Amino acid sequence: MSAADVRNAPAGVAIEKVTQRPEAAADTAEIERARADRAHRAAMQRFPKVVGDLVELVGAPLVAYITNISETRALRQWISGERVPHPSTQTKLQLALQVATYLVEEGEDGAVEAWFQGLNPSLDDHAPAELIRNTERTDLPSIGRKILAAAKEFANS
Repeated sequence: MSAADVRNAPAGVAIEKVTQRPEAAADTAEIERARADRAHRAAMQRFPKVVGDLVELVGAPLVAYITNISETRALRQWISGERVPHPSTQTKLQLALQVATYLVEEGEDGAVEAWFQGLNPSLDDHAPAELIRNTERTDLPSIGRKILAAAKEFANS
């Protein structure tokens, strides 16, 4: 809003618009940071809880696909603590949970499973689940940033 707009606006209106704008931006940024922080903390839980929460959010078949296992029995064993998967599998599941939690926080809980499976133009037309599954552990941080950015873009659209 320009200085002329402020001078020509009815009393109180211009001041209200000017003072609300910075607060709204600050509130939005703070809410975004809080959501991202909760998503990060969810992914850093004890591993059996990570698997259980992810299965609850996206379903056992999708979690099995991401981890490249053929049967969901292994998931139950990971949840119970009976078995522990390879560290790269743990990292992939932590990333998937972080993204899924972020989408749920944004109110997209009904679309989380579909989002992971759908081709995503922000990810060169790859599905997020496919990228997580096929990425080596050393490349997961950079792929993870891209996937999280695509999730934020989806949630804000």
